Amino acid sequence: MLHTAFVKFYNFLAKLGGGDRPAISSSVVINKSSMMNHSELTTSLLPHKALNQKMRSSGIQQASLTVSEFSELSPSESYWKAFRPPIRRFAPVTIVIPAYNEQSVIGASLSSLVQQTQIPETILVVDDCSSDYTGKIARAFQNVTVLRTPKNSRSKGHALNYALPYIESKYTLTIDADMTLEPNAIEKMIEFMESSPQFAATSGFVIPKTINTTWERTRFIEYLFSFPFYKRTQNMFGRVVICPGCFTIYKTNRLKSIGGFPTETLAEDMELTWLFYEIGEGVGFNENVFCYATEPGDIHLMTKQLKRWNTGFCQVLKRHWRRMSKTPVLREFVFAGLVDALIGAIVYPLLLISLIITGHLSSLTLFVALDIGLASAPPIWKGYKLKSLRKVAKCLPSYFLVRFFNSYWFYYGFISVFVLKKGSKTFEKGHN
Repeated sequence: MLHTAFVKFYNFLAKLGGGDRPAISSSVVINKSSMMNHSELTTSLLPHKALNQKMRSSGIQQASLTVSEFSELSPSESYWKAFRPPIRRFAPVTIVIPAYNEQSVIGASLSSLVQQTQIPETILVVDDCSSDYTGKIARAFQNVTVLRTPKNSRSKGHALNYALPYIESKYTLTIDADMTLEPNAIEKMIEFMESSPQFAATSGFVIPKTINTTWERTRFIEYLFSFPFYKRTQNMFGRVVICPGCFTIYKTNRLKSIGGFPTETLAEDMELTWLFYEIGEGVGFNENVFCYATEPGDIHLMTKQLKRWNTGFCQVLKRHWRRMSKTPVLREFVFAGLVDALIGAIVYPLLLISLIITGHLSSLTLFVALDIGLASAPPIWKGYKLKSLRKVAKCLPSYFLVRFFNSYWFYYGFISVFVLKKGSKTFEKGHN
């Protein structure tokens, strides 16, 4: 009875206040655009402490008004402002997620998107003819559109291109189905692009979701080395070698004008980056935006991923080496990487063996200490920044044990593409 009387009294006051506040029934409906899970929160009219508690549990912050501010409002405005959740803005971006048999990870990925501080205009999941529940899980999320390809394309580039005609927003952001984003990732990427008109694309910082196995520990150190050192240096010179497709934002008009995503290699993200340079566009790196990837947890999955990465790099190099050689700075970075991959993996162990055989133990000790110090410095520095020094210390031994395993797969890709003149274009995932 008291509940119903209060509702009638509120609606009467709303009319007196000018009628610009919506009338309520026996329940209060909070605007779904401010919900962290994109669903409506319907709750009985509760005392304000209980209501605020329920709002907090659903991801809505308590309204903050001082007593003096509250007393100056009309009765209807007082009630409305006290319990109105903060309004989240829509970001001018379409999220595209290519997915094939990703039922184990797609839910977490979409959950991280609908909880962003700025909501994307559209979320497109390209279901590449999955045989599991990938599409059904994606459809369970509000404001998510599922596009199912006529047949499995076996190519990430083809799957991404399938979504292009449906994109009308200013920006397009691609993420892999296993990725999750920090809560303000979209907001920070939009701000970066708006303040950097010279960039047609920008990528963020990738960190493994879990760091339990030897292979995940190795990848953690690789990321903490390559992103703060290699990619940051490349960004300083305006020639980021690759914007990883797992998390990159593009200007939609530039992306469409270049013909969309390449489909002739296993490294469509690297090829697209180089194509932007060829037409005079800039590409950037935002080290302050983090995303979290599901990394290979065993040697079988790591092998599939390294095989794809290295073969894809060599395919792109073969297709674009003439034009790449005319692109200042990019050619120097690529050449240095080639020398390191082709020669370093052979010279390093040979030098160690020769120092051991000749008995130059002092030189051997100095060489090993210098190598460990140079390889450890960037991860330790970034680990300190991320308050993860203990985790870095645990992961470094795995990195030094496994890093030469990666070199083998570079030789595999190089020989397959340049010597045997073959190379698969079928995309293989690096996770279950």
